[in-house]
Amino acid sequence: MVLYDFRNEENLSDNVAEIHFHKNAYPGLHGHNYWEIIILIEGEIHHRIKQPQLNIDHSYVMQQYDYCMLPPRFFHQFQNIPGKTSQHINLSASADFAVSVFDLFGNFANEHFPPNRYYCGKLTIEKANYFIENANKMLIAKKDNMEEKKILPKIAFLEFINILIGRALLPSPPPIYPEWFSTLLATLNRVENINLTIPQICKLCGYGQRQLLRTFKTYLGTTITGYMTDVKFNYCCSLLANTNYTMVNICERLQYSSVSHFNKLFKQRFNMTPSEYRKKYNVLHS
Repeated sequence: MVLYDFRNEENLSDNVAEIHFHKNAYPGLHGHNYWEIIILIEGEIHHRIKQPQLNIDHSYVMQQYDYCMLPPRFFHQFQNIPGKTSQHINLSASADFAVSVFDLFGNFANEHFPPNRYYCGKLTIEKANYFIENANKMLIAKKDNMEEKKILPKIAFLEFINILIGRALLPSPPPIYPEWFSTLLATLNRVENINLTIPQICKLCGYGQRQLLRTFKTYLGTTITGYMTDVKFNYCCSLLANTNYTMVNICERLQYSSVSHFNKLFKQRFNMTPSEYRKKYNVLHS
């Protein structure tokens, strides 16, 4: 089965599953013949869900790490909120593949995920980061490794259903991180906070530098500086893939004074220059 978009009346893919990033709004109400999962990873956006045969017409504001899973034949629409930007992950699976995943969990999954309702909620930061990493791997694998391109979204869809079933069985699982640390990570991943210094971060959360460093090492296996560098590079990849900003502008946003030094760091991390990354993955040029 191919993934079919009723908005454009065209086949999106011959794969049974896909995962990718999408920036800002969709133009108009549209539907698909596949299961679609939307995970908002940045900003806020208006989301409208409609299914005329079931008398469903629901509008609400999606916030960071909110998710929505829509069955086939449901329609939805994104509208930008004035003054705000957003980015989300689209994870889609054909109806046949979704059924095969549900069947792995027996009657429990089929009873909890009938195709006549939609599902909304919020992911923890660590779970949201899992899907962000999966989508980033998909960007890199997209043209170089066709086999990985097919496997990654299947794994992501299976993991998402596993999360939902785990929540149905255990409605209130204990958080992996301390609550204050989860809140801090969510705050640090906001664009306006990616250039905070360590003293500013300590002031923000109310903990001393030594204790904060110990917490980062214990739960994330990295330093505060290392984590913030990862956040900056993730944001840089998003800008390269979704905008036409120059490297001078991007470096200014990330507070790197030397473009050549930043290019060197980028190549060490991704084994390609920023311009090569943009040439491969910029959606405006695809």
